[in-house]
Amino acid sequence: MVNVVEGAAATAVSEPGVTTRVVSRSSAELDAARAELEAVSGATHSTIATDPRTNQVVLTVADDADDAAAADLLAAADGLGDAVRVEHVDGGFEKAIYGGEAITGGGTRCSAGFNASSGGQNYVVDAGHCTGAVSNWNIGPSLDASFPGDDYGLIRNDTGSAPGAVSLYNGSVQNINSAANAYVGQSICKSGSTTGLTCGTVQATNVTVNYPQGPVYQLVQTSASVNSGDSGGALFAGSTGLGITSGMGGGSSFFQPLVEALNAYGVSLN
Repeated sequence: MVNVVEGAAATAVSEPGVTTRVVSRSSAELDAARAELEAVSGATHSTIATDPRTNQVVLTVADDADDAAAADLLAAADGLGDAVRVEHVDGGFEKAIYGGEAITGGGTRCSAGFNASSGGQNYVVDAGHCTGAVSNWNIGPSLDASFPGDDYGLIRNDTGSAPGAVSLYNGSVQNINSAANAYVGQSICKSGSTTGLTCGTVQATNVTVNYPQGPVYQLVQTSASVNSGDSGGALFAGSTGLGITSGMGGGSSFFQPLVEALNAYGVSLN
């Protein structure tokens, strides 16, 4: 499905298997609407995403949002008319950092992400809010953290074991042979140390999540269940790695894109 803003463009797109749909707003107009919403300060416990299926920006506001900031955000959304769809959810949006069993350090537990390497050294690409909070894990030291803004970090893997696979929590593993960016509608699964293997679909990409610690941009939103302690865990589709568990809220889960993290550190999947 390809969205176009003019009938002539729909006629021009004639590849086999491609269906065109004429919409009222261009991607540039949707980006401008997002920018207005993202400029509202202090709007924690909210998310901003683009829904290409409805040709709208989706603003989700959780009950835990500050009343004054939420009012400013909703006023901004109201001023943008039907370019923005507002949804309300229970609870709030938090980092998934507690519980679990995969990696531990400093009284904190997270989940291991993807094993990667560079120059003969093994690493684990993980969630930045995990590596920023803990300097030494049971598998090795945290080397870097990018959070908020992004949510990726790097741990040196000193265990001597770094297979290119993720646990399916049934006694077997899924080999991961490549990394790619997720797309809306894609069937995915997540492996994490609290909820194990959960699956669903990609609901949105390029999502801004306003955590209490600050906004994180360009996240992947899915319907796969995650919970505290799953942070850093692996999002994948078959043998393709897609993302790193960042957080959850409003019945959705959010993931840092894996490709961006690998490129940031110059490492390759094992």
